[in-house]
Amino acid sequence: EEIATVEIGNIEGNQYDAALILVATGRGKQLTDAIQTQIKQAADTEDALLAIRNGVLSDQLDNIRWLAIGSLVLGFLFCAMALAVVQRSLATPMRHLTELVARLTAGDLRIEVPHTERGDELGAIARAIEDFRQASQEVQKREWLKRHLATLSSELSRQHDYEGFATTILGYLCPLVGAGHGVL
Repeated sequence: EEIATVEIGNIEGNQYDAALILVATGRGKQLTDAIQTQIKQAADTEDALLAIRNGVLSDQLDNIRWLAIGSLVLGFLFCAMALAVVQRSLATPMRHLTELVARLTAGDLRIEVPHTERGDELGAIARAIEDFRQASQEVQKREWLKRHLATLSSELSRQHDYEGFATTILGYLCPLVGAGHGVL
């Protein structure tokens, strides 16, 4: 009632009398209670709507969370498959070529170089290794020929007649070519 009296003091003119009647009859309290009831109903309705919205948002957040987890798992699987493909198509053949190069540098020229038919960088490396192997075989043949020519030349330079010269040539060359014995 004190608050109502202060508020009524701010009302001007003939509305002042109407306001005093509202306070005196208790009709003002009834109107205020009705307004408070409507405000409470509106607040309850908003709380219910807020709860529904929160529930929908929570469901959407759960869906997004599951989508993110699914995307992460799919991404991981894709990466694993990509690594397996790289392992199979590049790493394993490259490791095999590396082993072949090690054997080649150790002097084993009987190796077979795979992947020379590939059109990618791995094929280019394999072709280069094959070229190196063939070049090494040619060098080895030339060195064998030079070594045996030097040895034969040294032995021939010690001969003083044609018969010793011919015997030395046949004696040296026949075992080299697998001819057994040569006859003069």
